Amino acid sequence: MNKRIFYTLVLAAFMVLQLSSPGLASFTETVHVNEVFEEEYKMVITRPHGEMYIVAYAVGNTIMKLYEGDSVIIFSPSDHSFAGFGSKISFDDRDDIVAVDYSEQIIGDVTYPVREQSIKDTLTRTVFNIDSNVSWINGTPFQMDVSPYIKNGRTYLPLRYVGRAIGIADKDIVWDEATKTVTLTRGDKVVKVKVNDKSMLINGVSIPMDAAAEIRDGRAMLPIRFFAQSFGAPISWDEAARSVVIISS
Repeated sequence: MNKRIFYTLVLAAFMVLQLSSPGLASFTETVHVNEVFEEEYKMVITRPHGEMYIVAYAVGNTIMKLYEGDSVIIFSPSDHSFAGFGSKISFDDRDDIVAVDYSEQIIGDVTYPVREQSIKDTLTRTVFNIDSNVSWINGTPFQMDVSPYIKNGRTYLPLRYVGRAIGIADKDIVWDEATKTVTLTRGDKVVKVKVNDKSMLINGVSIPMDAAAEIRDGRAMLPIRFFAQSFGAPISWDEAARSVVIISS
């Protein structure tokens, strides 16, 4: 057998194994684009077996132009979650790649333009820019008394402002001066973060972090990914704008 053909077959077999093996962490899927909401950074897609989803892609990824009728490939990092946070969208014949913020399946008889409107009305998008004390909530600027920053490769944001961004009321954000601990409550979830401690408590369970909260300009600051993910809030990083985007409902 020709060596080139042999290696091609080996590579193809490896790719099939990657996509089919339950022990591996990612998979790809080609989907059909039904409708594009360019201003909202969302699209409606149909999966090969007919399931329809609304998929939101990260702000700042405007190079990729999506059109109705396109077919795109979605790379999902988990074999249990289609188009979840951390997924990527690409064309098979272009180099454009964009990040997925979140997705939601369309269930029942609700038509997708109506579903899109309901999602638009209930979601909040907050943008924090590095070294800027102005955050943006659904396009409206809000002044903060401290600026986000990057330290040792980690992006630090002020806990109180991030708490507000994901829908936690001020009364549910409590600072204990004696123990240097912030307690945040939303629904049945309680998160406690202690300054200089590389762990957080989620409903009493200790979760390790690779960086500790700290105080800057009188505010508790924490690497944002740990905190946002503890409440299930999708986040993304816009490298060009040097900003963090948080989606909350």
